[in-house]
Amino acid sequence: MKKRISVLAAVVLAVGFALCLVACGETKDDTVTVTLWHVYGGEVNSTMNALVDEFNNTVGREQGVRVRVDSVSNSGVIHESVLAAAYKEPGAPELPDIFVSYPKTVLALPDDDILVDYRDYFTAGELNAYIPEFVEEGTVDGRPVILPLAKSTEILFVNKTAFDRFAADTGASLDELATWEGLYAVAERYAEWSGGKSFFAHDYHFNYFQVGVESLGESFFDEDGLAFGPGFTYAWKPYAEAALTGGLWL
Repeated sequence: MKKRISVLAAVVLAVGFALCLVACGETKDDTVTVTLWHVYGGEVNSTMNALVDEFNNTVGREQGVRVRVDSVSNSGVIHESVLAAAYKEPGAPELPDIFVSYPKTVLALPDDDILVDYRDYFTAGELNAYIPEFVEEGTVDGRPVILPLAKSTEILFVNKTAFDRFAADTGASLDELATWEGLYAVAERYAEWSGGKSFFAHDYHFNYFQVGVESLGESFFDEDGLAFGPGFTYAWKPYAEAALTGGLWL
């Protein structure tokens, strides 16, 4: 079975690893084409194109491997396209050899066996060089199948000038924003104080639910997709209440 490569939010190094996955045993006369779906459009598109061209014209040419970019999109579209291909939906494209995604895409695949096990291509020492939690996030059924090459941290920014006016009238405190429960409660009070204005906006709502449910010790996914268990209900209630008052922007 042909194995695919999944990488988390980056792909540059994985292009080089494709050489190990598909070119071993090939002669230089038998060029192997490796298909790639990534999210690097816009300002970073030219950089990604330059890296692909550099690989194709150097190591790729020497080893008989050519990387072909078949799709440049956003993470949401790639998520839908990968799952459509994996589930063999009518009209869906073939799965690429390498794709860039968030862990949710891999966790929703019908069979994670189609992905390579990175222990076949990395020594234990090389994998240990990564932050353990990042490797763990990409490990499914004991197999590291997502390579964490780029990570980011979500940060809460507060307009302190506006918050100070709100706090002076209501007694609200920044300390209340230390928990999701407190943040949503403040958002409700802000909406009431401001006449319906939103206090808070999520960058990505999915992240809130996935991380929130997992932090409560409950799996966000089951064999049927999203697992709407008690943890999801707990995370949903303050979120929904804040949204209904207008304090949470949707």
